Amino acid sequence: MQRHMTEIDTFLIGDVHGRADLLQALLHELKQIAPCPYQVIFLGDLIDRGPDSKAVSAIFDAH
Repeated sequence: MQRHMTEIDTFLIGDVHGRADLLQALLHELKQIAPCPYQVIFLGDLIDRGPDSKAVSAIFDAH
């Protein structure tokens, strides 16, 4: 059995802290500069104390 490995870029995003505005801007920037396909891995706190935790959760669910 032969396996074909596909290289993809991986981007790590950490400690969003409920900042949906900054997360959305960062993801938009990634779409502009990153080759397809790519993956995003979220690390750290997404929603623990920021101004828009609900929107961060929705963005996370969409990715």
